[in-house]
This record gives sequence, C-alpha cells and structure tokens, in this order.
Amino acid sequence: MRLMDYFTGQRLHLRSPLPAQTAAQRINDAAGSMFWPFAMGVVGGVWLGNVRLQYRSSPFEYNAKPVLAGRLRDVASGSSLELRYRAPLWVYGFYFVWYLFLTLVGAVLIGNGWAPDITSAEKAMAVGITGLLLVVPIVLHAVGTRRSGDELAAILDFVSSNINATR
Repeated sequence: MRLMDYFTGQRLHLRSPLPAQTAAQRINDAAGSMFWPFAMGVVGGVWLGNVRLQYRSSPFEYNAKPVLAGRLRDVASGSSLELRYRAPLWVYGFYFVWYLFLTLVGAVLIGNGWAPDITSAEKAMAVGITGLLLVVPIVLHAVGTRRSGDELAAILDFVSSNINATR
C-alpha cells in the first residue's frame, strides 16, 4: 500500500439487502474482538453505525495496519456501507507529532548553530541519526503493509459472505 493511499484511504461503497441493524449484528457475531490479542482473521465490528474492521494474522504483527472504517446506514433497499481502507486514527497523530518533533530539532540545530567544540564526526553522527529517524516510520510502513491488498480482499470476502454485500 502506498503511503499516500494509507493516509487518504481507498473509498469503497457496499450495499446489502439486509437492514443495517441485522447487518451490524451479523458482522459483530462473526468478527473477532479487537481487544483480544489472540483473535485472528477479521477483527472489529460495528458500534452505533460505525464500522471498523481489520485483518489480523498474528498477535505480534504491525499494529498500524490499515483498517476498513466507515458508516453503516439504512437505505430503501437494505443497507449501505460507505467505507475507507486507511490508517488507524492514532497513526495520523503519531506521524504529525513525530515529524513535528524532528522539524523542531532540525530548526534548533540550524538556528543556534553547532556548539564550537563539536567535531565534524559528531555532526555527521547527529545528521545520520536524524536521517534515520526520518526514514524509520516509512520503512516500518512499507514492511507492515506489504500484504494489505490481500487483507482488504479477505475483509471484503468476510463482509460479503456475512451480510451479502456487493460493490
């Protein structure tokens, strides 16, 4: 999954012939609990019309994997699911704080200059560490979301088999 798609989300619109309350009950009955770390497969559910589903294959995997989130509403022909496959909400805050912190560190270093007794090797180490801190979240994202297309397909199969939803 590309980093931009991870944050903007892939829009999906599904329709089910079932009423929203019945569809929510079926999803909740079939999905594992998000709070139980050993629940595998599709986990999550529907709360107050809000859908949040994620695919979990191991209790020790990347915890910032994309989630299928959105609204479940009643429509004349059954129910409608307006969803996005995107980053969990806490990830937006993490990236904002992380890169804000690194920007402030860089601004302080550039603004105040280096202390007179800092050697060029120490400067190179500081620049290298800062560069590493810039790249690590992106690398973790690339490794952690490498199978997100397959996981989205598994979640959609789960939804379509439980509530007869179609695109």
